[in-house]
Amino acid sequence: MVAPYSRHETGVCSGEFGMKRAEYETQLNNLQNPYLRWITEQEEKRYETDPETREEAEKSVPSGASDQMACFREKYEVFLLSGAEIADKAELMIKRALKNCSEDSLPDIIYGDEDILDQNGRHDPWFKPDWSPDTLESMYYFGSLTLVRREIAEKVMAEKGVLTYGSTDFLKACAFMAKTRLHISEILSHGDGTDHTGYAEKIFETSHEKADSMNISVTTVILSKDHPELLEKCVSSLRRSAELEGTDLSIVVVDNGSNDANTQRCRQLSEKYGFEYDRYESPFIYSALCNRGAENARKTDFILFLNDDVEVPENTVFLRRMAKKASEEHVGAVGCKLLYPGEERIQHCGITLLRTGASHKLAGYTDDQDYYHGINRGIHNCFAVTGACLMVSREKFEFVSGFDEKLAIAYTDVDLCASFLRKGLFNVCMCDFYLIHHESLSRRSDDISEEAFSRLASERTYFEEKNASLIQNGDPWYSPNLTDTGLDYRVNVPDTEEEASVMCRDHSSSVTPEDFNKLKPGHKKMRYSLENIRFCRSDACGREKYYEIRGWAFVSGRPGYEYDPFIAVKTVDGEKVFPAVRYVRKDVPKVFASETGLSLSGFFLMIDEELLPDGDKTEIQIGLLRRGLFSKYRGCRTGWITAQA
Repeated sequence: MVAPYSRHETGVCSGEFGMKRAEYETQLNNLQNPYLRWITEQEEKRYETDPETREEAEKSVPSGASDQMACFREKYEVFLLSGAEIADKAELMIKRALKNCSEDSLPDIIYGDEDILDQNGRHDPWFKPDWSPDTLESMYYFGSLTLVRREIAEKVMAEKGVLTYGSTDFLKACAFMAKTRLHISEILSHGDGTDHTGYAEKIFETSHEKADSMNISVTTVILSKDHPELLEKCVSSLRRSAELEGTDLSIVVVDNGSNDANTQRCRQLSEKYGFEYDRYESPFIYSALCNRGAENARKTDFILFLNDDVEVPENTVFLRRMAKKASEEHVGAVGCKLLYPGEERIQHCGITLLRTGASHKLAGYTDDQDYYHGINRGIHNCFAVTGACLMVSREKFEFVSGFDEKLAIAYTDVDLCASFLRKGLFNVCMCDFYLIHHESLSRRSDDISEEAFSRLASERTYFEEKNASLIQNGDPWYSPNLTDTGLDYRVNVPDTEEEASVMCRDHSSSVTPEDFNKLKPGHKKMRYSLENIRFCRSDACGREKYYEIRGWAFVSGRPGYEYDPFIAVKTVDGEKVFPAVRYVRKDVPKVFASETGLSLSGFFLMIDEELLPDGDKTEIQIGLLRRGLFSKYRGCRTGWITAQA
């Protein structure tokens, strides 16, 4: 008898091939409602398995107490916004966070995470950043429950008595007057879905209005080589925007070696648009070339580092607004939202530290909707902003000695932003306007050469060693309760793709090629699509150099969850059979509406590159198996097929 395979082997299944309906519904619910899984695996488990927590919980809230926050009211004013309620374990979580604080070290402000509680249960968690002054100006992210030291609240009322006591404007004033603020990364309150942030009320202007009457001078540093058509689009739109708002703008173009024809064209553009053209033939070392350009900004207030493939949309004014923000004492680097041309897709709206390094959150997502409490709409603090459009005051740039020239290309902008963080400054991304970035949306990591990939790895190592203390402490502007691998803002619960392993030479499947070949080939009831085989140099989970096979399959007339997907592959070691991993497909159930149980009909498989001599032209067979009586396999398989990347 063949031993049953485990969930660990495939990522989704239990003891027998195929799922029962209840198991399927549970699995699907966990995948479609990750927050419910997070509550069970993180919140409840952490509470139940921690003896200290249990002991504190028993003493925490007196039986029948009507005010959970009574024990804090001697020191704090407790503000709960309308429609919200305090979470059951809120008092306990606050006590735990304060247990090592002396009387003198108690924070002035305390706030936590929250979710929505209604007839549908708990949903839509809001996992918040640590202290983010620029985010708070844009929206009241403290949310439903805020504790304010009594003396701070009294001082705000004495100095700003026109504010309504307990209003979000009042609480903002308290936050900015406070010297210390504590964010507790636990669910402390439940809201009813009412928006108290003020974000939805804001109307962001990208019109001809002047942002400020202050006199400023900006020098834009643009690196360019052999792209005169992009350069002209960039500088012409930049000049147009500066004239609209009346900003004193100088432009310095650093060219590290265009050919003769393009050099001549750039000199003509220099005369036409009035910019300084510095042709300096050298290897492309981004950091050194930017520093060279900044040398020409000695007499300016602000430096804007801009890629030559960035374009300013018509009627967009932004220089003064970015300069005004960069002039604030607490601010380091300032960036903005960048969209791909004609796509309304996001290229940049802030850089976050994830498991595999600095990442552009929401990269590739459409900008036709609001994400995670307007993260792509308002102004917010973040770990770093992209050097494709980065403004900084000249004084602060010189204060951190500019770009680190030990980093040639990768991590140069992130490292500059980290330099500001080490000085206690905040980096800001302004997403209430956008510029167009003509960088290729379709470019993938596997398009990078082996040499470039090695350089990237080397520069990442240098960056991480240099900024080890910052990285070790985590990204303060991104909650650890959010995904550390994805570019969206889902809950940090691994999905099937994150939990899956790369199949390598020593993997042994419970289904042998002989077993697999006994299945009926080309069964007329088998429906499938082999969508692609693609090579991945690395991914967000730290896996490297593998081929991914992806598609969907089911047996018509049978519930989709009764059969599990397997894939036979012609490898360097001969034919092998691997269990594929199920994943959620929203399209397949819609197309085949008369079938049942197809939500997990998607499959994927990752195979070490060393096993596939033909790479993305590998021949494979897809099989759907279930175990029948006496542990005999039942199912069907395709003939040998090939998918192109």
